[in-house]
Amino acid sequence: MSFPPICLCGKKQLADCPETCRYDRDIRPPPAGWKSHSVYLVDVSFRASNPIHQSLLLTGFINDDGSFGNYCYIVNGSYDQMFPVSQLKTIHFKTHLYTRK
Repeated sequence: MSFPPICLCGKKQLADCPETCRYDRDIRPPPAGWKSHSVYLVDVSFRASNPIHQSLLLTGFINDDGSFGNYCYIVNGSYDQMFPVSQLKTIHFKTHLYTRK
């Protein structure tokens, strides 16, 4: 099952989200959707003017509609801290690395 890109508002598909939505983001999930308690290699960008770069996505909980729930963070060796996915403009799935059983 493939999930289309979603808006971080969690209420609508990105294509259906109004232009005025403050969460207007480009999220491209894996074909089977995001999994809770997993680690992914992703391409991310904080703003449209920020270059896309690789980071690790740590997922805590994924909502039933496939949107990010609580405890979902981006980690990169060059960052001073972990950042919540809500701060990102772009998240593109590259590969799944690990899921806790």
